[in-house]
Amino acid sequence: MNTRRKLQVFLASALGGAILLLALWLFSSPVLQPVVAHEIEGATLQTLPPPFLNYDDVADAPFDNPPSPVVDGLIAPGEYAGAGKATFPGYGGDVEVFFKQDGASLYVAFDSPDTTPYPFVSGSGGTGPAFQIFLDTNNSKETLPQVGDYRLTVNKGGNHVENQGEGGGWGGPSTGNWTAAVYTATWGWQAEFAISFTKLGITQTGPLTIGFGVAEVWTPSWPKDWYWPSGGKYHDPSSWGYLASSSDWSTFY
Repeated sequence: MNTRRKLQVFLASALGGAILLLALWLFSSPVLQPVVAHEIEGATLQTLPPPFLNYDDVADAPFDNPPSPVVDGLIAPGEYAGAGKATFPGYGGDVEVFFKQDGASLYVAFDSPDTTPYPFVSGSGGTGPAFQIFLDTNNSKETLPQVGDYRLTVNKGGNHVENQGEGGGWGGPSTGNWTAAVYTATWGWQAEFAISFTKLGITQTGPLTIGFGVAEVWTPSWPKDWYWPSGGKYHDPSSWGYLASSSDWSTFY
């Protein structure tokens, strides 16, 4: 083989080897390796701590566009457009409840088709119809009302009643920091509550959760009252649901 031919064979072999080495390097390079989701730090789905907002016994009170609701009892058009919502069976049909907050107070609005005239005196001695809100501010889920538990009531006549837990049942002093109003019509009635963060025990923003429940009570169906979440009992905080804020109780959307 002449010198020129030997040189051509050598160059061809060298080029082939270089191409093979380059291909091996590219395949093994971490820069060009296929991306696998589980190998990326933080690629796993993030979830909020329980309870989760999509559970049936969890209500969400997001921050909504200002202005804050006017607590006059009437749910005005658009007043709760961005609010959380829960629906439960009531005496006259489904009761809708709306939840929102403005960084200082929680707003809860009830809409019921019940047309029972006020006053209706139930066998329990309660004068209704009435709406109630149950607060377990420590989220301790005790089986009897404790000092951090509250029952807030407004009846169809606009009368307010507050009960605070005392360890073995309802009683204790009224501490205020809330208001409510009602609106009645031929098609049913509505009510609005404003409850200060001080009452709720919310002193900072974040993923905070409290025990929470609502009810329509003292209707002609008594002794049956109507609760959200279903299975709730007025004297048993462990049967109530939860209230959280997807805005972390701040003015962040």
